Amino acid sequence: MLFGEKKEFAVEVSLNGDYGGAWLFGRICFWIGGAQIGAYQLGTSLRDLIPDLRRIVMDAGHRSINTSMSDEEVIDHIKRLSDEAPEDQEDFGKQLGVEMPAQLLIRMGVDVFDSWTIYLFDRRNYSRITYWKSDSARDSIHQTLPRGYFDSVIREVFLHIDSLYEKET
Repeated sequence: MLFGEKKEFAVEVSLNGDYGGAWLFGRICFWIGGAQIGAYQLGTSLRDLIPDLRRIVMDAGHRSINTSMSDEEVIDHIKRLSDEAPEDQEDFGKQLGVEMPAQLLIRMGVDVFDSWTIYLFDRRNYSRITYWKSDSARDSIHQTLPRGYFDSVIREVFLHIDSLYEKET
């Protein structure tokens, strides 16, 4: 199933033929600006995505950058933020005008996404995804979306996977 538009932001999800009941073995990846992000062919337990999806859905509306920084400056801060220990991230949050910088992280903690770092921040009229391959020289790629678009897509994905899991338990 495809949620969203590949040319903007989408999530592709499928269950394996033999999906292991509540394990929900399947495949998932993001599509950002037409580029596939994540090792879709690798597969994973979709059930393991539920806590991360729930967190990402609950973070909707809490990713606004309340600062006069340009998007490029925000992205530079985000890149440095990803290198910091959690106890040092508070200063970056203050500089960006967000209470909890971890709310900007939208990568899910399953092996399919292990080689990617993915963040999202909101401005007044739009959202911006910035991502890079973790083993790269930090050459980040950016995609601008209508504000709320990411949140509506990821919420649909969460509800879909959660309902599949509920049917199996």
